[in-house]
Amino acid sequence: VHLVDALEVNDNVLSAIIVNQLEIKKMIKATNMKLEEVNDSINSLDDRVNQKINHMEIDIKNIGSIVNSSCDILLSLVQQKVERRENLVDSRIKYTVCKPFRTNEMSKSLQRIELFVNSSKTFYESQLEELYGDMTRKFERIDESINTISAPINNSLLATFNNFTQDVLSELTFNKTYEFTQKLDKIENQLDMLENLTMAINNKPYGNIQEKSYSTSQLPTTYPPPFLETTNKPFLTFYDLSDGFEIFNRRLIRRTKTTDSKSNYDFAMSFCNQFGAKPFIPRTMKDYRFYKEARRTLDYYQWLPANDRVQEGTLQWYTGEVASDISLWEWAGDEVLHSHSGYDKDCLMYGSCGDPCVHLTGCDDYVSYPPICERILS
Repeated sequence: VHLVDALEVNDNVLSAIIVNQLEIKKMIKATNMKLEEVNDSINSLDDRVNQKINHMEIDIKNIGSIVNSSCDILLSLVQQKVERRENLVDSRIKYTVCKPFRTNEMSKSLQRIELFVNSSKTFYESQLEELYGDMTRKFERIDESINTISAPINNSLLATFNNFTQDVLSELTFNKTYEFTQKLDKIENQLDMLENLTMAINNKPYGNIQEKSYSTSQLPTTYPPPFLETTNKPFLTFYDLSDGFEIFNRRLIRRTKTTDSKSNYDFAMSFCNQFGAKPFIPRTMKDYRFYKEARRTLDYYQWLPANDRVQEGTLQWYTGEVASDISLWEWAGDEVLHSHSGYDKDCLMYGSCGDPCVHLTGCDDYVSYPPICERILS
């Protein structure tokens, strides 16, 4: 389930990335269109400049032709005057009249052309600088948009990858721990079966195997000897399995039954005395699970051997020992030391939340089943 959730989150992130990529592509397309418009504007400006230059060249040619025609007219007039006045020299008149006229007119035209070209150049340069500035600012905004879009995506991808890695590691650790617990439970069950089988074969309550004594003269002379007693201590001990007691997790316990009498908390804590036993205190995860399975077989609530009468908020076993592994209980509402509203909620009970759950309640509020019993082995 964790892997599926992580993959779904990853798919959502990839979908968001694809959407953002489409948006970025749209922005890039719009930018390319703007660049094409700028290029078109620059080309149109170049065309206008070339047209102006062509017009100026045409004007220059026209001015030159006008000047030449004017000079020809002047020359013809001068020639007529020369013909009437023979003392005038044609070359001198041409030099003194046409040359200054042509030089002045050409200088003025060239000055006007140069002024127009310079002003046009300045205008178009300013236009190009403005366009370049606009495009630079647009590209900066596009870069900022890309960074704004990509940064959360990168962070989200990194966080998703880290969470996915942690989930996978947690899942693998949980699976390995579960497999190890299953194997350990299987070994413990086999040990319990071996002890129960051994006890069933011998069927001797609270006793030791009667050992056969051997004298030195009775020892076998062959090697290796089939049996050699080296101490006076018994090598096997058998336990009383009467009153419904059994071996569980190498402890001698009795499950609570529906035929057991119900009572308040204090009477329930003394219930096991009739069997020469004490309330069963869980020590391992397997013990806590065993308590839950025993509660499921009952048709009503069950008292547990713990309370916080001495110090509020500090749960202690009936022996006065502080209960250190209370988080292993399945507390109601996932709240450790959960209790119903009100005062004097000091005693621990295995109630019901659809499935068995643990909570604190008043020690005299319910008449419930006693806890599991245990015969303490010396």
